Amino acid sequence: MTGIGKRAQLFVMLALFFSLPLLAAQEDDRAAQIAEAKAAALAMKEEITAQCMADPYSCSCDGIPCEDLLEAEDPQAQEAYDKCVQERNSCESQRQAGIEKMEGQRAEIEAECRKDIDACDCSQIESPQGRDECELAVIDAKYEAQKQKTEKIAECIADLEGCSCDSIENEKGRAQCEEELSRGREMKERIEAACRENPVACDCSEIEIAEAKAQCEAKKSEALGQIDSAIKGALSKCFRDVDECDCSELGLPEEEYVTFCEVQKGYGLDCKYKGYYCEKLEDTEIYPTGMPPWLGQYFAKTYSSYVEAEKEKATRGAAKIITQCISSPEECECDTVPEYAAAFCERMKELQIRCYADDYDACTTLEAAPNLPEGMPYFMTGPLDTMIGKLRDARASASKGNAARKVGAMILECMDDSTKCDCSIAPKGKIRAFCEHKKELVKMCIEQKDYESCFTLDEEPVVTDEVPGFIRGYVEKNTVPKVNAKKKQIFDEMKQGTICQDIETLEECKKVYREQA
Repeated sequence: MTGIGKRAQLFVMLALFFSLPLLAAQEDDRAAQIAEAKAAALAMKEEITAQCMADPYSCSCDGIPCEDLLEAEDPQAQEAYDKCVQERNSCESQRQAGIEKMEGQRAEIEAECRKDIDACDCSQIESPQGRDECELAVIDAKYEAQKQKTEKIAECIADLEGCSCDSIENEKGRAQCEEELSRGREMKERIEAACRENPVACDCSEIEIAEAKAQCEAKKSEALGQIDSAIKGALSKCFRDVDECDCSELGLPEEEYVTFCEVQKGYGLDCKYKGYYCEKLEDTEIYPTGMPPWLGQYFAKTYSSYVEAEKEKATRGAAKIITQCISSPEECECDTVPEYAAAFCERMKELQIRCYADDYDACTTLEAAPNLPEGMPYFMTGPLDTMIGKLRDARASASKGNAARKVGAMILECMDDSTKCDCSIAPKGKIRAFCEHKKELVKMCIEQKDYESCFTLDEEPVVTDEVPGFIRGYVEKNTVPKVNAKKKQIFDEMKQGTICQDIETLEECKKVYREQA
């Protein structure tokens, strides 16, 4: 029996003590019994208060049945009722105080997280529900911090001079943004210097003044016409394996060619690991325009094949990692993914692990999450989004089906034996509290043959509206018919020897029972 059920019995016991006529010899026993019942009631109040302080979100003081005391035929019934209401209000005050305490803890943790997202520590929160909610919030906060940093870095790349990282709240993210901004400005200065000294190494698109840009293009076109086959071969080698490329060891005959190689390598590495500057690999004129037409067409085709091969290789690699992480999130190695996807990977991994372990709050968050991380190169998003969407839908359907069947089986077990009710598999908060409420009704109905509990069990829905739709739909379709059959079986067994012995349905019994009450 729950704490509230025990407390109800204690208050009813007090009411009966007050209402029964006593002989003079029984007066002392009556006083002792009342004192004992009051002490037990106080102990039960302290027990409920302790439960509410430990988990105030799921605990409820409303079930304390003070109104039952008014039914006692005794002048002291009103006084007992008033005392009960006072204690119930005290219980609720204690519960609210517990909620305020935990909200305060969460506020302190949030303040720590804003300073340093990696310093977030939810273990201080006493309530299991509050701790789980905090951990989910930290997952989202880390993702949002990474997203904010990525968006700001992209903004800074577009406007190196006008950009500021000050709006990033997280100190670590702000420092990383400032590092990228500084690196971008250094790269721009190097490009501008190269444009002045060596037109071959110049990216004219970075020059803002139209006249200077035109002069750059003219000089670059002239200089590129002088590149020989050795230079083209060296650059193609570097392009094929950008990670191992060392422009200074390619045998390039001029320092300007080394600088040109390093700029292209920088674009390639940034595209591969950070998701930006990918367009530079196609927009930048890698091979000279002054070459003979037949030779120019050859190199254009070769360069295009390099680009497409790298795209396909990167897309296949990303698909393999994402598929592995969805199928077996525990084995997902987020430290192997590009920087732009790292926070997204960690968030999705944690949500999937929790969801697959029947954390329905995590499942709901996961269902609303995008398939792919922001910042992923444009050439990957199209092919991968559809494929990953179908894979996630299939995995989610399987998880939802398992969860729904587990809840349905638990409901049927409860109807057979209330001690088999495992409400811990239900989502926390109102849904789990509703399960405990149902468990108590089943116990009162079957074990104590309390018709009112049976009637309430019959009138209330099998699941509450707060239950996720995919579980509620399964239960209504597959479990409710079996529950109705079990209710009929329970009624047929318990009606023997009662006023409903000759009545066929629980509904008819309800009318007769309440008419005679």
